Amino acid sequence: MTTDPHLELIEAAMERDTRLQMIDALQEMVDWLRDNPQVPIPYGIGGACFLEEEEARKGREGTYGWEKGDAGSYIHYSKTWGPLGRVSFSIYVDKSTSSTCKRVKVGTKIVPAVPAHEEDEMKWVCEPTGEDK
Repeated sequence: MTTDPHLELIEAAMERDTRLQMIDALQEMVDWLRDNPQVPIPYGIGGACFLEEEEARKGREGTYGWEKGDAGSYIHYSKTWGPLGRVSFSIYVDKSTSSTCKRVKVGTKIVPAVPAHEEDEMKWVCEPTGEDK
């Protein structure tokens, strides 16, 4: 965002309008599927956001039922609906920017090369936060 208060208001309105347009489009799809029973239901429908840690916390605030998982270099929060969880929404947070994660050495491995050498084996270790429930 910018520091110009007028531009900030315009950007906030654009974000709100884009959000409302997306929600309207999702509702149109639901209505279309409901009105056209001959159309097969997709195997799954989902959406995802890549957010900073604070944005992710704010986005989940006041909502319940999130699953927290590991997705490589990301923390993965997911919310699912319906049979078999085939409708989903995900939030990803980069572990390298998370205040609860640090990269730790867990061993070494031999890397076939000329000449062979050792490399540190690393993984992300994330501490639970008060919001993990």
